[in-house]
Amino acid sequence: MSMPRHDLSSRHFQQKVSEFRAVLIAPISSKRVLENIRPYLTSLIIYRKRPPILNDHLDWTAIGEA
Repeated sequence: MSMPRHDLSSRHFQQKVSEFRAVLIAPISSKRVLENIRPYLTSLIIYRKRPPILNDHLDWTAIGEA
């Protein structure tokens, strides 16, 4: 029995979020930020929302406050 395509896509996405956190966020953030960023990033995808943008770049201040 094979996994539904949605489950494979979800697992792949979760893996990418974990890699992103480990490589780009962990070296420059506190443990608290690192723990909170995963559900935040996941919620953006689930609800199909764009991250906050300011002057055509990610608005890290707004992301941090969220």
